[in-house]
Amino acid sequence: MLAELLTRHSIFLPLTILIVVAYIHFSKAKAQVPIPKAFKSLGWFARANAVRKGQAPALQGLEEGYYKYSKHGQFFKLPDQMNEPVFIAPISMMKSLSALPDSVLGLCHADNLQSDYTFPHPAVVRNPIHGDVVRNTFMKKLSSLTLDIAGEAKAALDEYWGFDTENWQDIPVGADLVKVVARAANRVFVGLPLCAFPFNAPPPTPHKADLPGRNEDYLGNAGKNSQYVVRASSMIRLCPKLLRPIIGRIITMPNRYYMGKCFKCIIPVIKERIEVIKRNKVDPTLKLKEPNDFLQHQIRYSLEYPDPIEHKPELIAGRMSSMNFAAIHLSTMTTTSLLFDLYSSPSEKGYIEAIRQEITAVLSETNSVWTRYGLSKMVRLDSAIRENMRERGLLLKAFIRVVLPPSGITLENGLHLPQGTTVAVPAYSIHHDPDIYPNPMEYDAFRFVGREPDSSSKPEETDGEPRENGEGYKARSGHIPLVTSSAQFLAFGSGRHTCPGRFMAADVMKLITAYIILNYEIQPLPVRPPSRAIAFSMIPPMRATLKVRRRKGTF
Repeated sequence: MLAELLTRHSIFLPLTILIVVAYIHFSKAKAQVPIPKAFKSLGWFARANAVRKGQAPALQGLEEGYYKYSKHGQFFKLPDQMNEPVFIAPISMMKSLSALPDSVLGLCHADNLQSDYTFPHPAVVRNPIHGDVVRNTFMKKLSSLTLDIAGEAKAALDEYWGFDTENWQDIPVGADLVKVVARAANRVFVGLPLCAFPFNAPPPTPHKADLPGRNEDYLGNAGKNSQYVVRASSMIRLCPKLLRPIIGRIITMPNRYYMGKCFKCIIPVIKERIEVIKRNKVDPTLKLKEPNDFLQHQIRYSLEYPDPIEHKPELIAGRMSSMNFAAIHLSTMTTTSLLFDLYSSPSEKGYIEAIRQEITAVLSETNSVWTRYGLSKMVRLDSAIRENMRERGLLLKAFIRVVLPPSGITLENGLHLPQGTTVAVPAYSIHHDPDIYPNPMEYDAFRFVGREPDSSSKPEETDGEPRENGEGYKARSGHIPLVTSSAQFLAFGSGRHTCPGRFMAADVMKLITAYIILNYEIQPLPVRPPSRAIAFSMIPPMRATLKVRRRKGTF
């Protein structure tokens, strides 16, 4: 009951007041570098409040600093939510900063997510071995899982958006896509029977309780937990470190509630799979069947890991919660934002029809079977998603790192950064620089298409590791694939820590969007609902709706 009460927004107001007042007594100033004028005229509370609420000075300060300092090779600083300085590096220094080892410039994921409180064990984020499984094992299997993702996306959208070809219905896009993405992702994360329909399951009906292979409890609570990770981490970051062990435990009660419900579903599955692995190891002649999903690869990797704490089912389950957070959060918000971009674009652009024709042509070549090869040929769809991530990327800053050596570091330009200094690059400003992207404030869905691909050239997709300019397959005929990162495109990060799960995220977003465009009519919007800048994040209109009906002859 208490956990349910804490999910209501009213509890956060007094906590916020307590945190802000306490922090004023504990905050300390750091080293000096230029600060944009947009923030110079503001006092302590006004600066922090502007960043936290996404008011004009936050974005204005980022843009001002970029053109005044970054483009001339200089650092500048901006305050974070609690007025602690973040040192914004110029794009010209990204290569040298990326080359520094993790022991010098470390990742900030644990601090950004406040993972000691928002996840079941600190090791989940501080020692992210599940990333090794993604890079080294799971991505090599992704081609064999495309049909499963497509089947689950189809089943979910058929259920939530229906088959009515006559009547328009108001669809809560963000709320529905959270569930669609959760089902599609978990189809390959944990497989049957936890969450997904088999690909050949019958179409959903109003009486869907008896449909096979799906666990509503696991899926629903995984989605809710992912949402509360974002809310809780934002609240805890407002708190001085001295108070976080107390406040953090209170704020994350909803997280533990939903995570506990997920654990009741998944831990028995993990224990059962561990037993099968052990039996096969003792007697190889048994040849007991093991599933082909991420969870199975993670269990095997964890059992072989030298630290025995990783062998615990609870920690393996915690790693699955981290995977769910990453997959559901990014893919849901990006796909939601994409749909509003596409359906608010001028009709004369012809984006929807051009993408629909492309999807239809590719499926005709693959006998209507969804494949990764087919997805790689959908360059218009790929470009439309990449352009959305450029124009309305979720993070206004990227390459966020923290200085770790006790003595700090001195950079090639002579600037000394003390231990604990946060460094970032201005992703939003880079993505909206007219010297890099002509007409950067315009959504140009086919900006990255280039020339038509050569249909005789089959892309390489045997694994998920980078090949020629492509991440998992070749970039062909001028097309820049969605998953390709660079100093000019930072939506998936940059350098050796570029998001390893971007290949699967790209596939999930493409399959969901393709199915929507092929099978549903959506009324065009005269004006796109605005996104909001909050604490250096760009939040799409998650509560906005679209008028949707089924296209005739599509089922």
